[in-house]
Amino acid sequence: MSKKNISNIIQTEEKLIQNPLIITKVFEELKLILAGLYYISETDALIEVEEIEAISIKDLIEKNISKKQQKYVANLDWESFFTNKLVPQDWHDPFMIEQTQKMIDLKALISENFKEINYIKVGEVEIDAFMLMMEESGRTFLMKTKMVET
Repeated sequence: MSKKNISNIIQTEEKLIQNPLIITKVFEELKLILAGLYYISETDALIEVEEIEAISIKDLIEKNISKKQQKYVANLDWESFFTNKLVPQDWHDPFMIEQTQKMIDLKALISENFKEINYIKVGEVEIDAFMLMMEESGRTFLMKTKMVET
């Protein structure tokens, strides 16, 4: 191995050590499940996740939601995110069967790995949905999507 390759490896390891948001197994599992997972409602939107610095619900709302929209904020039981999403239906095609299984896997992963889970919906018809999740270690993840409810 050349000195340049060794130097690059050392620099990479130093960056990982200095970065408090090192990718974890749980984060990798979340990303794997969420790859191509849509929140099926009157509109279908991808569900995204990112690791963030610990944040309060109040700060999350202030940073992500306009003052006008803040009057339409609901903090709900996190399991309600999965209402009508976990039971395969007779009419489901292979894509919908896969989506349902991914939602089942997502709920199980969240339930098994996070000690504090907050589900926030913002809006009346076009809704921004946020799930703020904290591991026992204090690592915090934000899952978000959009949904339409009429």
